[in-house]
Amino acid sequence: MQVRATIIVHGSVQGVGFRASTKAIAQDMGLKGYVQNLPNGTVKVVVEDEEETIKKLVKILKSREILGTQIVSKADVSYEDAKNEFDAFEIKR
Repeated sequence: MQVRATIIVHGSVQGVGFRASTKAIAQDMGLKGYVQNLPNGTVKVVVEDEEETIKKLVKILKSREILGTQIVSKADVSYEDAKNEFDAFEIKR
């Protein structure tokens, strides 16, 4: 069953290419949705697919490193019913 997940990613995730790499990973996984910087320094990822696939994405995002340094301190995930409103995965500005 398709679900929608909203993932709020905390850590050193802005200004380091996190959105672009998240888009590439999500597209490789066939996910639809978007990634967006938030004013408070976090990154919001909204994605729709099977819950198990989304959990794999979250695991990948949590393990992100730059030059051997972990950049994600935590990821808060909430689920709801899919709305099927996305055709692709994009970066929102």
